[in-house]
Amino acid sequence: MLNLAAGAYTLTVTDAAGCSATASATLTQPSQIVATSAKTHLTCFGSGDGAIDLTVSGGAGSLTYAWSHGANTEDLTGLTAGTYTVTITDADGCSVTHSATVTEPAALTLTETHTYEDCFGDFSVGRLTCRFLAVQRPTAMRGP
Repeated sequence: MLNLAAGAYTLTVTDAAGCSATASATLTQPSQIVATSAKTHLTCFGSGDGAIDLTVSGGAGSLTYAWSHGANTEDLTGLTAGTYTVTITDADGCSVTHSATVTEPAALTLTETHTYEDCFGDFSVGRLTCRFLAVQRPTAMRGP
């Protein structure tokens, strides 16, 4: 018997004389491998402080991890923005693929314009104007 699903099976064999023998077996299968991830996105543009905390259940025996960028650990830290894909394989060779995307905020852009003083010591016309563009409101600004 081939290609049987998990479950209980009974086989009875009868010979030409009417004698029979019965055997029973239960075929089991491991639970499905299921992966979820919690992502820590970058705090600043280009900061490289992202992380992926992978949680895996199911499968048979020990699990191995093969990430798209070469790592073989369950969790990742020190990530830059991007999509990371992992193939998780159990002891029976069954596998599942999971992807997680780590994002970063837009770059903070600062521009300045200035007007020089007309004469030495004439502070009435000297001006410096700064404009910033950010997705998040700045938490600190320093200057004279």
